Amino acid sequence: MRNPSRLFSIVSAAIGLIVAGSVSADADFWQSPQQTVSSGEYSDSSSNPLFANLATSEQVDIDGRVLRQHEVSITQSLSANSALAMQYSQAGEQRNYVLGLQADNLTVSMMRGSGEDYAQLGGDLNGVDQHLFHGGFKQDFSVSGYAMDYRLNGVGHLQYGQATVAADGLLDRRARYLEWSNNKYFARASRFDRGGETIGSGIDLGIAFTDKRVALQTMNLENDKRMQRIRFEFDGKQSRQYWLDFSAHQNPLFEANNDYRVMFNFRTLLGANKLVSYQNDQSPTVEDEAIEDETTTDGKKKKKKGGWQRVALIGGGIAAAAALSSSGSASSDSQIRFRTQNEAARAVLNEVNPQSIRVNREFGGWVFVNPDGSFASSTAVQGEAASVRLPDPSLSVPQGSRITASYHTHAAFDPRFDNENFSPRDLQNDRDLGIDGYLGTPLGQFKLHDIETDTVITLGTIATE
Repeated sequence: MRNPSRLFSIVSAAIGLIVAGSVSADADFWQSPQQTVSSGEYSDSSSNPLFANLATSEQVDIDGRVLRQHEVSITQSLSANSALAMQYSQAGEQRNYVLGLQADNLTVSMMRGSGEDYAQLGGDLNGVDQHLFHGGFKQDFSVSGYAMDYRLNGVGHLQYGQATVAADGLLDRRARYLEWSNNKYFARASRFDRGGETIGSGIDLGIAFTDKRVALQTMNLENDKRMQRIRFEFDGKQSRQYWLDFSAHQNPLFEANNDYRVMFNFRTLLGANKLVSYQNDQSPTVEDEAIEDETTTDGKKKKKKGGWQRVALIGGGIAAAAALSSSGSASSDSQIRFRTQNEAARAVLNEVNPQSIRVNREFGGWVFVNPDGSFASSTAVQGEAASVRLPDPSLSVPQGSRITASYHTHAAFDPRFDNENFSPRDLQNDRDLGIDGYLGTPLGQFKLHDIETDTVITLGTIATE
């Protein structure tokens, strides 16, 4: 679909026709449906009780992989109006630690974490392709952040937080948000930075019926990159819950990935097999008229997340948003990506071949695959009339990417050379490196030296002027 935002706009307009009534502001609204596969609980009955919960859950990500997450939560009541809470979460190589303190109307949460990529502990960005806006970097990172929530009596909650994702050799990625919420609505504004420079913003809005909820989520980044998502969540009979998602993705730098998606999911809650942990249901929190329980269609109470849990969940989501918004490299974020190696090579040769002919100089560079599986090319360097020295890969190819091919042109027609074919030296260079080679010729032929079969194939034509 050439304009994926069109369907999104139609669905957005429809919200005004179907939404009314009371609302609950769920912090984990965007979490993908998951199933608790094991859980354990502990509590004591002292005047300042201790609550502990251990749970393992599974969910299916956007690529169909089953992700297993382990979570340990401990809450210690300090008084009637205060509590200290700790949480540890792990999914694959990713780990998050959260410490929360609630005292009267104020809740403060500190977070630290580490991992290889921020794909599995995604909070509010759960279900969104982590490489939607960039090709990514597969390397160790650390994340830190904090959030503060203040309960405004009779009005709701005001919350502010920020998170920073850092990795060696990359610019820090930071996200900040300001949110207001009560039991009827939530509204959140976010800002995304890379190396101290603002690169985009986001909006989250939510409203729901007693047994139906609707939320809107948007991200707008540099280079006109956008994500828009609407989720309809509703309760069914026999403890079933359903999700219907409409999403639209636009990235002019990776047009092959522009699309819209419609996803439908459901889950069934059976006995102790709850999505909401024991801690969320039972741990001591400040009395809050702005966070009330819901009653589902089967008459059961669905506990709402209040206090430090809401701060922790949104804080984790904003860290994921920081990683989603940028790879940490301005050049990689502005990189044009393609689905195949041939497409990436054709695009760069189509661009540089006319200039190569005009100035009678060879141009060359590398084609590489990004961590997300997409392909791109390095900036072409200019050589001489009959040769070009390819650039240093460490300076021209992003960290975490792998070179799969070289490319070069053969300048203008010269009767002294066989410009329309790879030279013996060209072919041997490819063999020495063990990678494919691409050639653009003065007559506009687009050729591939397939290293696997050691044969030359003409793939089509490219521009000459």
